[in-house]
Amino acid sequence: MNRAIMRLAVAAAILLAVASGPSEFVVRTRSVARAQEKKDEKAADPNTGYTARVRQTQVAPGMPRPMETTTMIRESPKYGHRADSYESGRVTMSICNDYADGTLLFLFHTTKTYTCRKRSPGSRPAGQTQDPRLTLQQALTGQYTKLARRTIDGVEAEGIEVREDTKGHKANFKTDSVTTQYWSSVETGCLVLVEQTVLGNGGAIRIKAVTDQFRWDVPFDPNEFKVRIPPSYAEMKLPKP
Repeated sequence: MNRAIMRLAVAAAILLAVASGPSEFVVRTRSVARAQEKKDEKAADPNTGYTARVRQTQVAPGMPRPMETTTMIRESPKYGHRADSYESGRVTMSICNDYADGTLLFLFHTTKTYTCRKRSPGSRPAGQTQDPRLTLQQALTGQYTKLARRTIDGVEAEGIEVREDTKGHKANFKTDSVTTQYWSSVETGCLVLVEQTVLGNGGAIRIKAVTDQFRWDVPFDPNEFKVRIPPSYAEMKLPKP
C-alpha cells in the first residue's frame, strides 16, 4: 500500500471512527417519535449498545481499482466503540476506542502498523457521533428531503436525505460534499439502513458507506474494547494534511 492510499485509508478510518458517516442534520419523523414514546423500545435509547455492518467503497487517484471493505461495528455508550474491517475475509484494520482509559487506537494489520490517540479517561466523550441514534437526536430540526417509502429486507421503511456541513467531517483531504440517507422502520422508528456518499478533492475521491444489519440493546463485555498492540507492529506518525 503506497503512502497516498494509506493516507486515504486512515482518513476513511477517521471518518468512520470520529464522524461516523451519519449526518449532522436530520429531522424528527413520526416513526422516530413513536419509537421514543414506546417504553419497551430500546432501539431509540442511545444508552444501550448496538452492532451493525458497514460496507464501504473508496475510489481515489492512484488506486488501481476501488477499495472495498466490510466493517463490523460494536458500540457501547458505557465501555467503548470498536470497528473491525475486512477485505476478502481477512481483517485489515481495527479501530478501538476505550472510553474508560481514554485510548483511541488504530491498528493496520496489513502493514503491521498502528497509531494511537489519548484523551481524558471516562465515559463516552461529549459530542462523540459514531452512534447514528445520537446524530438523529442532535439534529432533529435540520434541513432534509423526504423520500418515498420502500421495503428494506422485508421491513417497510421511510427515509430522508440530508446534505451535511462538511466542517463536521474530519479527513486529510478536502471534503466537497457529504450526502446521507436515513431509513427507519415505519412500525418502530428503528434505523434499518444508512447510506452515505462523501466526495473530496473536486470529486477525485469518492467514499460510499452503507450501514445495515443493525442489532439493538446488545450487552457487551468491557474487554471487547481493550486491544493489545502486537509487539511486531510499528508506530506510524501521520503527516498533517
